Amino acid sequence: MTTVANFTKGFIESLEPSSKRYYVRDSKTPHLIVGVTPTGRKVFYRYGRIYRRPVRHKIGEFGDITVALARQECARINGDVAKGNDPDAERRERRNEKTVGELWEWYLENHAKPHKKTWERDVANYNSSLKQWASRRLSALSTADIQAKHTQIGSTRGKYAANKMRELLRHMYSKAIGLGWAASNPANPVRKFEVQQRERFLNAGELKAFFDAVANIKRVTTRDFIMMALFTGARRSNVCEMRWEHIDFDNAIWFIPGDEFKTKAPQAVVLIEPAMSILRRRQSESDSPWVFPGQGVTGHLVDPRAAWQKALKESGITNLRLHDLRRTLGSWQANMGSSLHIIGKSLGHKTQQATQIYARLQLDPVREWVSRAVEAIIATSQNNSEKS
Repeated sequence: MTTVANFTKGFIESLEPSSKRYYVRDSKTPHLIVGVTPTGRKVFYRYGRIYRRPVRHKIGEFGDITVALARQECARINGDVAKGNDPDAERRERRNEKTVGELWEWYLENHAKPHKKTWERDVANYNSSLKQWASRRLSALSTADIQAKHTQIGSTRGKYAANKMRELLRHMYSKAIGLGWAASNPANPVRKFEVQQRERFLNAGELKAFFDAVANIKRVTTRDFIMMALFTGARRSNVCEMRWEHIDFDNAIWFIPGDEFKTKAPQAVVLIEPAMSILRRRQSESDSPWVFPGQGVTGHLVDPRAAWQKALKESGITNLRLHDLRRTLGSWQANMGSSLHIIGKSLGHKTQQATQIYARLQLDPVREWVSRAVEAIIATSQNNSEKS
């Protein structure tokens, strides 16, 4: 680099391309140079030594910035270097920063799969809601971005799906902070949608159609699984993973081992006679450690969704999920006058809050008698009025 000149707009425009890239140094601003490429592009740089090594820091392309702005930026960088700062450190840090996709890969393999039974739901959640941000640097994803996505999903796919997206991203960023990959969590300020607790359960008018439809399911394992879910009120995943070694036939109790995903404490589930009848029959025909064996890699039944949907269609019952069988058992206990403590114990609830849904159901008989009393009061008052 031997040419030195006073940079002006006219001078920069007069520079002709050559077969090789060449540089010209500005005579007024120390370390400011312009590079001319064989294609005619002219780019301003700050060139000098930082920590004893030569560094060329790009300022901008002529045409996008003026000579005056290039000099101003070069002078600013010169000041930073004089203070002992490296102007390229931040850029190198951004270039090496993890992306959302890289964080997801780490999260899936190191946290979700080893620690979450529902990791496949996380995969579906990421693919449908977050995959478009895979190449985005972690620091580049803002709270405003997440808020907009949360609102969009809430209006198109529902509030529950939007909250799940926000929760997955929030959890991913919390891990990133622990790894030193992120300084803050942009998902934290995004407020979750208020979602009304689901209260769906089988009512008296639906029971016959439901039992008839389940009885018509061709696969016995699926049919027994659905009835076991209803008779025990256990979670779908627990019924899927039911093992013979955990069943006490003498005392009619099913011991669910301690589970770090829901609760670390084991749970004892009472087995009523209809459940025991299914188990005794299945045990006499079983050569598997699982009560409900399956064809997949787990060895047990995972999700009989197709048979479930077919049964619902046949029965004419709508808006019912497998988990609602658990609510069904709780609701019928409430209607029979069972205490919240007993209901919570039968469903394995660890907090009173989880059982509060059934407190509302217990008010139905009260409502009926209050209604009768008010009707009687009104009727009496009307009769008295006529007499007077």
